[in-house]
Formats: sequence, structure tokens, C-alpha cells
Amino acid sequence: MHFIALDPLPWGEIEPGKWARIGHVDKSPVVGMTVEVLTRPWAARTNQPECKPGHLYNFALMAHDGRKFDYGRLLETTRRLHPKVVHICLDNFEDSLRLTIPAVLGSAAIIAIVEELLERARTHVSRSRNPVAPDADSIASEWPEYVLGPKDPLSFLGPDMPCSFFSV
Repeated sequence: MHFIALDPLPWGEIEPGKWARIGHVDKSPVVGMTVEVLTRPWAARTNQPECKPGHLYNFALMAHDGRKFDYGRLLETTRRLHPKVVHICLDNFEDSLRLTIPAVLGSAAIIAIVEELLERARTHVSRSRNPVAPDADSIASEWPEYVLGPKDPLSFLGPDMPCSFFSV
């Protein structure tokens, strides 16, 4: 709930007990964000995942109005936050960034991490791309395994996709 105002297309109740994303996308903020909860298969689903093992918060930051993130500078300036993050997923178009943070850290720590990352993201976004900057996959290859480029299957495969990258 802390970040709900940053959701460019928030959820609305369309009938009792049924929710959907409705309305128009608000692109006025420089960076928008959605928040979801990912649940590991072995964990019980809950509406309050705070501090519970098996749950990750999934934050998707989106640069609006044709803006692009400077991934290299953003990663450098947030380096001290990385030990608390499970994944940082980069996008081919450089207009989005996704990170997963374990719910066991608690809401106060998670909010502090995301607030700082959001502040840095707003600083390292512009309307043009540095023409000599490496692509997202090259940037990811220079970082530890928690930074994933757009070609990494973990950055785009989801549990609702009828496929497997383990050939089983």
C-alpha cells in the first residue's frame, strides 16, 4: 500500500470481490511502479506476506514518456542495496527495471530499500540514450548473478507460461 500512488494503472473493484486494472495509464510521473507478491511453490499463499518465508515482493519500475534508464549508473549508485535484493532484471528497451526482494526483510526495510532505489532511478533516467552505452545484456554480464539481462530466462519466464527451460 505504501507505493500504490506510483501505480500508473491501479486496481479497482469492478464488482464485490472482483478486482481489475481499470482506467487510463497515468504517465505524468517520471517513473511509475507496480508491486506484486511472488509465492514460492512450497509456501502457503497469503494476503499478508510480510516477514513470511517463501514470498518475494516484485517491484517493476517503468520510465514514462519515452524515457530510458541509465542502467550502468543506476546499478553503480545502488550497489550498497544489492545484498538485500534477490534479482535485478534489466529490459531490452531500457525503460523498465524489475527487482525482487524477500518478504522476510519486513516492510520497513523493504520500503527503505525501494525508496532509495526509486530516488536513484528518477535521477538516472533521461529522454535519450547514451549512444556508446553497452546494451542491457552486456551490462548484466559485468555484474554478479543477481543482475539479469533481458536474454536470461529468469527475467521473462513466469509460472503461467506453458514451457520449460530445463527440457522436462
